[in-house]
Amino acid sequence: MSDSHQPGTPRPDAARRSARRAAIRRFHPDAGGTAAELDAALRAPATEPATVIATRRGRLRRRWHLTVRQWRRTRNSLRRRTSR
Repeated sequence: MSDSHQPGTPRPDAARRSARRAAIRRFHPDAGGTAAELDAALRAPATEPATVIATRRGRLRRRWHLTVRQWRRTRNSLRRRTSR
C-alpha cells in the first residue's frame, strides 16, 4: 500500500496520514520494530482527529476544527479582552 493518493478513491484525512507516518517511524524494522508490529500499527484506526494543542499563552486550540485565520482572530480578540 503506497502513501500516494490513487485517483477515484477518497483522500485520507490529515489525522490518518499523521498516524500512519508516526506508526512507520515507530515500528519500522530500521527503527528496531518488527514487520508484525508495523503491520498491526498500520491496520489500527487513526487517533482522534481533534488533538488539543497547548499554546505559548496557555490557551488551548483544537487543531483540525479551526483554520489558522479563525484561530488568529479568536486569539487576538482574547488578547484585547484581557489586556484592559
